[in-house]
Amino acid sequence: DDLPEGVINSFPYLLAQRGIVYTHLGSVEQGLKFLNKAEALLLDTGEKEALARTITWRATSYRFLGNYEASLEDAEKVLGLFDGFDAIRAEAMRIKGLALHSLGRMLEAFEPLEQSLTIYNSLADQDNIAITHMDLGFAFMSIGDSSNALHHYHLALDLWQKTKNLTRKANLLNNLGVLAHAKGDLLQAESYFSEALTCARQAGYTRIEAFTLASQGDLLADLAFYEAAIECYRKSRQIAEKLEERFLLLYLGLANTKLARMQGKIDEAFEKLHKVETFAKESKSSYSLGLWFLEQGTLLLKSGEITEAIAAEKKTISYLKNGGQKIEAAQALIYLALAQYQGGNQESAIASIVEAASVASSLESYYPLIVTGKDSREMLDQIKNNPKVHVFTRDFLQQIEEFEEALPQLRRQIRRQGKQDSFAPPDISIHALGQAQIYLNGEVLDKPEWSNQKTVRELFFLLLANHDGMTKEAIGLNLWPESTIKQLVPQLSKVVG
Repeated sequence: DDLPEGVINSFPYLLAQRGIVYTHLGSVEQGLKFLNKAEALLLDTGEKEALARTITWRATSYRFLGNYEASLEDAEKVLGLFDGFDAIRAEAMRIKGLALHSLGRMLEAFEPLEQSLTIYNSLADQDNIAITHMDLGFAFMSIGDSSNALHHYHLALDLWQKTKNLTRKANLLNNLGVLAHAKGDLLQAESYFSEALTCARQAGYTRIEAFTLASQGDLLADLAFYEAAIECYRKSRQIAEKLEERFLLLYLGLANTKLARMQGKIDEAFEKLHKVETFAKESKSSYSLGLWFLEQGTLLLKSGEITEAIAAEKKTISYLKNGGQKIEAAQALIYLALAQYQGGNQESAIASIVEAASVASSLESYYPLIVTGKDSREMLDQIKNNPKVHVFTRDFLQQIEEFEEALPQLRRQIRRQGKQDSFAPPDISIHALGQAQIYLNGEVLDKPEWSNQKTVRELFFLLLANHDGMTKEAIGLNLWPESTIKQLVPQLSKVVG
């Protein structure tokens, strides 16, 4: 920036470098202007290599802005300029794969990414080898292939541990956290997210800080830490707006929509969904559109608009299934089945569940479908004896039950483990007159460890009535008047857990 404009304009490659620096600092629109100007000047000078690098950098800028078609077009343009195996061609291949991935064409992304890796290996370019391994890991994760994703992630991590590259390590740790979350290993996911935030902040890498905060918000939302999730999304959005990170802004809008829906705030959820509709449609990404229609269909279903919900979920499936996004496609198929079931078409509902089971069959865990399954539990319970879906519904319902049983302990562990953000306390409402009931975050507490344990409930209300506290002897006299002092300790320990 300190160089005179005349000097920079005399050296168009300097102008291009200025553009990519602006892009990575978050001023993407300004960076794009510099890159466009540099391209025009380089076309006149005939500097082929500098032109190729400039167009490659511009492809990155377009991707950050959510203009994936333009990014893909630029990558193809560079590949047309260079036939040899060199670093520029390798980077263009990598960007082509990322653009295809962002457009929702996940299965098409693998070939250019693997070609890029081959070239970087031939050049012994360790940093870019690691970057491409990470991109391949992300691509595998997007199609639900956890094993291959983990393989590529660990290859990248090994390289970056040696070089102590905090920027790259932060990106990878976030991805590992997302993968652990998808597999249902929530404690490991939180650990990865915490370390990713530390690395990102030490490196000053705000882009990955924003993505990690969004990932952490997703985890907290699953655990019903709604206020903490909202705070993570808010912080992420602040950064994303400064960086003009279009996909993340769309994602956060949909995440907040889902959060409002989970809390029963349907009107608010529709408002949030409408605000990001333009982002989804302008992206021309089948993945982004699929995510938007998935949330729209689910909201319509919650509102009782069955016909509209069916149409939206079918659109979701058409956008996602062919692209290889198994998790989101399976979610849409389950919601489609629920809409068909509520519309009185049980035969179609069963057919949709059969298809969902087929799509989800390669997933290591049904955990990513748990929230969808909880919404659909009544239907799943009603159709579970149908031989076409018996195995899937049995296993799926069992995983939902296991998650709900583990949830209180998970919440306590995550609350203890979380270091970087405050966790909102649960919203508890106690009705002690008439039929005694506890409302947790607006819903009647009916978990087995509560509703099936009479002594647990008695202990709760006993302590509530004696807010100054009680000794274990006093508790024993009330709950087990026939027990000796020696018997009270194991009895009380069993109740408290």
